[in-house]
Amino acid sequence: MIDFGRDFFPNAQLVADKFHVLRLVQPAIYRYLKQLELGREALPLYKLLRRNLLKLSPELRWRVRTWLADKPALRELWAVKEALNRLYRVRGRDRAKRALAALTDSMAFSTLPELQTLRRTLVLLAQGNPGLLLLPPDQRPDRGLQRQGKARD
Repeated sequence: MIDFGRDFFPNAQLVADKFHVLRLVQPAIYRYLKQLELGREALPLYKLLRRNLLKLSPELRWRVRTWLADKPALRELWAVKEALNRLYRVRGRDRAKRALAALTDSMAFSTLPELQTLRRTLVLLAQGNPGLLLLPPDQRPDRGLQRQGKARD
């Protein structure tokens, strides 16, 4: 599939936006939640885990952190999700590159196979075009193409 893309679209660039990068972590979080078999009483906490930490009140942040205290694998996955959220709020390309390098370096010590896979994916994306992964959506080279496609529809 990638060879097809390279052959027929030689000038195309690989773009990874915030939504799709964060989406790489979510299935692993759900798998670990399912393994815990907590039932309906934990449903509000499931919803809190999906939300951005900065959008939660201090009380809810505390509830999430205390609930995750005795669940190391889930806590590690959630911490990476939040680190990816923070990564997309870093201002400046150089700072963002350093933050991405620090994040992938910290993920190297993880024993979770899902985080190792995510780390490899992020490293490959960053090697292809380091700044592209970190650009805000309105500054990416494909943005004009998206607008043209929407105008035609």
